[in-house]
Amino acid sequence: YEALSSFPDTITFDRKYVTDQLMALVNEDFNFITLWTSLLVLIALLLIYGRIELALISFLPMVISWIWILGIMAMLDIKFNIFNIVLSTFIFALGDDFCIFTTDGLQQSYARKAGKINSLPVSIALSAITTIAGMGVLIFADHPALNSIALVSIIGILIVWMLSQTIQPVFFNFLILTLLIPNTSH
Repeated sequence: YEALSSFPDTITFDRKYVTDQLMALVNEDFNFITLWTSLLVLIALLLIYGRIELALISFLPMVISWIWILGIMAMLDIKFNIFNIVLSTFIFALGDDFCIFTTDGLQQSYARKAGKINSLPVSIALSAITTIAGMGVLIFADHPALNSIALVSIIGILIVWMLSQTIQPVFFNFLILTLLIPNTSH
């Protein structure tokens, strides 16, 4: 690149150069992209549910899981690369689904006064297990990028699944049942 840069009107173009430039751009704007994508998701949840508390109940587990994922990646010295960045959108989207389904199930349980809907957590668990199995087999690959993809997938999906099934019901019970509808039978 340096040798050819001295020639005027010369453009160096190959796969490595394009990949390096793309990676530099994505790394530079990753926090910006993550922030705006998260805000769009929160706005979409607010529009869908029509209530800020239901949007927050669905959104907060995703924020907490993202913080946990970043913390565990830092502890395990897993660096972001182009593959992990693309994969993080996949994990965020699947976490979105888990949280939305959980909120819908909690609402249905409350509306029907039927207690917990048992098929919903099982369905979400099966989705998490199949995703972990599908992406997790890459842990046996020889290529470091594939190992990284597998490890981030396993960590991310496990955290998102656990939080959607543990913290999210606590948020729902506190915000909806305790604060907004006190002194009624649940």
